[in-house]
Amino acid sequence: YRESIVLGQTWCEQTQINAIIQRMREDKFIGDNYHLANRNCNHFTETLALALILGNDLLEDSGVAKTLERYPAWVNRLARAGTTFVLDEDRVCDVVAEARVAAGVKGKGGWAL
Repeated sequence: YRESIVLGQTWCEQTQINAIIQRMREDKFIGDNYHLANRNCNHFTETLALALILGNDLLEDSGVAKTLERYPAWVNRLARAGTTFVLDEDRVCDVVAEARVAAGVKGKGGWAL
């Protein structure tokens, strides 16, 4: 433990949070997919935070930046450097794409009302 970092606020209800975690579990974040550089606990927390905080803003054409301003770059710096040498790109965590799946907005377009 180094420090706590406030990333933002979510308005999700407990059932929505449970659904996001379940979609993450079913999609890519399962035990045998763990990899120290390509899919680790920091990838999980960044993906979860994006899904919880940005939610519908993760829609392809929402016009909103798909990053968390307060997520420190140093958190996964070594892992990001290691992924430049990976041949199997499907094993590398795409945080934004996987957050879209987790938030349930993958494949949706237009305005979320």
